[in-house]
Amino acid sequence: MKKTLFALSFLTIFLTSVKAQIINGLDTLYGNEWINFDQSYFKIMVAEDGIYRVSQQVLSDANLPLGQINGNQFQLFHNGEEVPIYLTTDGLLGSNDYIEFFGQKNTSELDRHLFKDPDAEMMNPLYSLFTDTAAYFLTWKLGGGSLRYETIPNDLTNLPAKEEYFMATHVLNYFSAFSKKSNSQGISSSDYGVTEGYSNAFANVQTITINPPNPYAGGPDGQLDIRYGTNIGSHQQLITLNDQPLVTDEFSDFQVRQLNFDIPNAQLTSAMALKFQGLASTTDRQRVANVILRYPALYKFGNQPAFIFDLPAASAVRYLEIENFNASGGNPVLYDLNNRTRMAVTYENGLVKIALPPSSEAVQLVLVNDAAGVKPVGQLIPVSFIDYAALNAEFIILSNPKLYDDGNGNNYVQEYADYRSSATGGDYSTVIVDVQQVYDQFGWGLNRHPLSIRDFGHFVKKNWAEVKYFFVVGKGREYPNVRTSAQLISTSNTSYFIPTYGTPGSDNLLLAGSDGFTPVIPVGRIAVSKVEDIRIYLDKVQQFEANRDLPQTIADKAWMKQGIST
Repeated sequence: MKKTLFALSFLTIFLTSVKAQIINGLDTLYGNEWINFDQSYFKIMVAEDGIYRVSQQVLSDANLPLGQINGNQFQLFHNGEEVPIYLTTDGLLGSNDYIEFFGQKNTSELDRHLFKDPDAEMMNPLYSLFTDTAAYFLTWKLGGGSLRYETIPNDLTNLPAKEEYFMATHVLNYFSAFSKKSNSQGISSSDYGVTEGYSNAFANVQTITINPPNPYAGGPDGQLDIRYGTNIGSHQQLITLNDQPLVTDEFSDFQVRQLNFDIPNAQLTSAMALKFQGLASTTDRQRVANVILRYPALYKFGNQPAFIFDLPAASAVRYLEIENFNASGGNPVLYDLNNRTRMAVTYENGLVKIALPPSSEAVQLVLVNDAAGVKPVGQLIPVSFIDYAALNAEFIILSNPKLYDDGNGNNYVQEYADYRSSATGGDYSTVIVDVQQVYDQFGWGLNRHPLSIRDFGHFVKKNWAEVKYFFVVGKGREYPNVRTSAQLISTSNTSYFIPTYGTPGSDNLLLAGSDGFTPVIPVGRIAVSKVEDIRIYLDKVQQFEANRDLPQTIADKAWMKQGIST
């Protein structure tokens, strides 16, 4: 599988500063620092980059008290940070009002904290190990949100000469195959290590065709970035572009290679052949994660209703004339994501005309048809965050609401918690924790991300004086088997409830401490695949523990040696 993204701001995604279970000064962050537990939150799921619109009707359908909220009170959070939004009014929202924001799909912002050295080890930073779908959380407060897109005019007077080109980014991203480092016997460890992740399949020789749209002849040179990985053994990788050698890359064993090349402008054509050849032997193989070409391109936007591009800093106004932009049925609007501005621009005779203000920093821009190019948000998901810092328990039970009802109103997860709270069950203080709450609060809303469970475990270890046990109720799966929508809806995965850590899966590593292996709280799991399994397990636990204190004679302990033969 290959996905081509034109004019994607790669560096913005790849170098994004993120915070989750990392040290910031002397403080450890757990992912939930952004939450105000006195506020209400509604989750928006985003799986593609673009401008998103939340209509007043969608807000009303989600039962927000719109008669009590002014537009200037709204806030939006993503990956633990507030992000800017645009509102059509600062007052009460009417039927035609809406909220807009720039949303990005999930890539590796949280995944990178699973690796010791993510830039050197992660196979594909442009493709998440767990999900494409990111979460944005909408809320409001009396003081109002601080981040807004400011509306500015498009002043087309006293213009300089139009810009002839911009530096486009053409991305080929590959994710059809999964692999990770293994030894000569094919055995892998459960932790996340070098070359782990998605790419195309291993090959001894392969050719990738690069088709950058509308290259500008006579402009500056291009920059070609290649990220690829290898297998065990010696490597002598010859990489050529249009049969001209770029490098002979010599090294050994599993490695992720990030290579960068300057490409002369004369060689930038609309069809280029990038070839990889393993010369050391027939087992000298490579797998390609992504190929990124940054090159001068004409201002032609391929009849798209939304287009993302970036420009360097400039001390003066720049004039842009853009051809082949799809403005049908709407009006073109330009968002400057860095300077947080929104501009209704001019469309005349098939040309988009923009007077871009000076900027002291490089800018990422989104030109969008305000009708056809905007992505409508169809649903807001209410989230009630629990302030776990205010709780304390000895026995944590992590489970999934899908296991809370056997169809007849019986909740055996609760019955197990009640048993553990009883004198015969240990007289523990217990708490049942919903795994979705853990995803939303400690994993930025990323479903199935194991780091959210680790963050939660470390959080309660720090904040709860009495915590002794961490018990997972629900079957897990190794993450490459539950990555895609098709996998998640398959019959084999209907019994998947709680993630494990890594592949091969390891629950010990879910709560690993500073040594990377030992859990900070003793952890166990009953890998139930259906609700009835919990009842059976609970019956067996109660029977076993009821007999645990019998006299210590051979006759009284004989039951422990009984088995079932077939």
